[in-house]
Formats: sequence, C-alpha cells, structure tokens
Amino acid sequence: MPQPDENLLAVVKQWLDRGEEDLGVAKELTEGGKPYFSAIGFHCQQAAEKFLKALLTYRQVQFPRTHDIARLLDLVATVNEDLAGTLADCVELTPFAVETRYPAAASEVTWGDIRRLLALAEEARTGVRSSITGLPEETG
Repeated sequence: MPQPDENLLAVVKQWLDRGEEDLGVAKELTEGGKPYFSAIGFHCQQAAEKFLKALLTYRQVQFPRTHDIARLLDLVATVNEDLAGTLADCVELTPFAVETRYPAAASEVTWGDIRRLLALAEEARTGVRSSITGLPEETG
C-alpha cells in the first residue's frame, strides 16, 4: 500500500487522538473508584469506534456515521481480515454507545465487566496502531 499523503495522515491522527482521549477518560473514571459504569463503558466504546474509524480513514474506506462496532469491523475486514477477526470481541462494546445511556435499557455492570471493556478498547487501540504507519512519533 502506498504511503497516504500528509492531509490524510492528519485526519487519521485526529481520529487516533480522539480515541486516546476517550480511552484516557475511561481510565480516569476507573481510577476514581466510583461506579460510573455506564460512562466508563461509553468512553471505552467511543475509543474503540474512533480507533477503527482511524484505520478505515487510513485505508481510505468510506464508513457511515455509526456506533455499531460490528458494522465497522465488517468494513475493516475488507482491508485487514486478520485484524477484524482479532478484534471481533469488541462488538461487546456496541451497547455502551447508545442503549446503556438510557436507564430503562441499562443492565447490571460490574467492575469485572469494566475491566473487560477497558481491555477491549486497549486491544482496538493496539491492533489499529500496529496497522498504521507513517504517523509522527507523538501520536504513538
């Protein structure tokens, strides 16, 4: 694959930076020790979503405005089937985008669940970042 131009890399960096921000917020909320489970889950989902969108942008794959991780992974599979398979469990994050933001739809979430969600967001981060080259060092 030819190296993307600087403008494209700048947009990819923006997606990655936003994903890092969401992951950072999720970790910060976790370290606070308070059970802000839906907020932590939301930020884990947002981080994974943005990391996937960074990769799709990098590979110049158009994607819809969606929070559906499975849909994004289907698109990732068109350019990196192995990564899509590796990150398949990230679909567990999808309900935290919208459904768990509403009280009636919220299910019981535990600290164990939160650790799992953080691990999934980290896996998305690691997998995507290992698939993107040519970015300035400060984004890594």
